[in-house]
Amino acid sequence: MVKYRAKEVDFMYTLFIDTHDEVITVSLVNESNVFTKEQASFHKHAVYLVPMIRSILSENNLTVKDIKNIVCINGPGSFTGLRIGLTVGKTLAYTLNVLIYLMSSLEAYLVSSEKSDNNIAVIEDTKGYYIRGNNIEEQYVTDMSKYEKYNIVPKVLDVRKVVSEALKKNSVIFKSRKQTEKIEMVDDTVFKEIASIKSYEIEDRSIASVDSSGSVTPLKNGKTNVKAVVQYFDGTEVNLTEEIVVDF
Repeated sequence: MVKYRAKEVDFMYTLFIDTHDEVITVSLVNESNVFTKEQASFHKHAVYLVPMIRSILSENNLTVKDIKNIVCINGPGSFTGLRIGLTVGKTLAYTLNVLIYLMSSLEAYLVSSEKSDNNIAVIEDTKGYYIRGNNIEEQYVTDMSKYEKYNIVPKVLDVRKVVSEALKKNSVIFKSRKQTEKIEMVDDTVFKEIASIKSYEIEDRSIASVDSSGSVTPLKNGKTNVKAVVQYFDGTEVNLTEEIVVDF
């Protein structure tokens, strides 16, 4: 008798964040589904992004614990938009202890289009053009005349294709965290929109102390663990354990 093993279905989601342009895109992607929200921001990325993530999770009966990794578009594009998107992505990746993957906006446009050696992606600014082709390295040029024979791909994203390609890249890993300071960006207003630190305790207080704001003061050489409880906007709590090393 031949036994068949049912294919395992991954119900966890990749969170996709794109803030490089005036339209913010947030998506949740897994094998079965792609949920997407878009919002014209008009330079208000910090106002819209976190509520969009909150909304797309709640609308699909999900929480931050259903996020298994994160993909962020990292430019070229709006500096302010990119800073907000990457800050949110990095903060979530850090506190959820998941991997974050990056892809350029130009590569994302190419991935989303029909594959052709004659295709190039172009993003124009006030002085020139950022370009990338399947056989052309990403670069900045001021004269497009030598690229007239190429087809400029539309600025349209196929989120599933982009996420699939991004997950093949090297990730930014936060799994081996050793640092002497509190959780990154705890004082950043964007971080505070995402999560709050409910508690932050040091196991061996002879090595370091912590004040009510979470600032760590080293006292003597040694190693100890810090335990933190982080609460997200949806009420989900995550327990973190980090090692701090004091070496005067």
